[in-house]
Amino acid sequence: MKIGNYEIKAGADLRWANLREANLCEADLRGANLCEADLEDAKFSPYQICPEEGAFAAWKKVDSGVIKLLIPAKARRTSSIVGRKCRAEYVKVLRGNGVSLKGGVYKQGKIYRSNKYDDDPRVECANGVHFFMTKKEAEEYSI
Repeated sequence: MKIGNYEIKAGADLRWANLREANLCEADLRGANLCEADLEDAKFSPYQICPEEGAFAAWKKVDSGVIKLLIPAKARRTSSIVGRKCRAEYVKVLRGNGVSLKGGVYKQGKIYRSNKYDDDPRVECANGVHFFMTKKEAEEYSI
């Protein structure tokens, strides 16, 4: 990715970077850390990939494979502006069982709540229950 005359590598640490007025609409920021970056007037894709309201089904990679989740209508949720991973404050497991990379135990029919939730869309791996909108993305995610 190029910003101005600078080439930015995948997974770049952009903490505290001055990205004022940068056009990041087509940028692949997967793995980039934008915590505390100055994003005033920066242009991002205007679209959230997860629904802003209502309940919906989603997918999560765990040690046993992929499980199907329900993101309840009342659960806070956000998409990341730096990748395809989303997160919610809590979920209900619709199908499957497993343990996440961070040690969360997911059991079919049970609610799983994150001990913390961070709604900052600039950080892809912030606190919350991580999920993907498609099963294929969850299957291809390496943990």
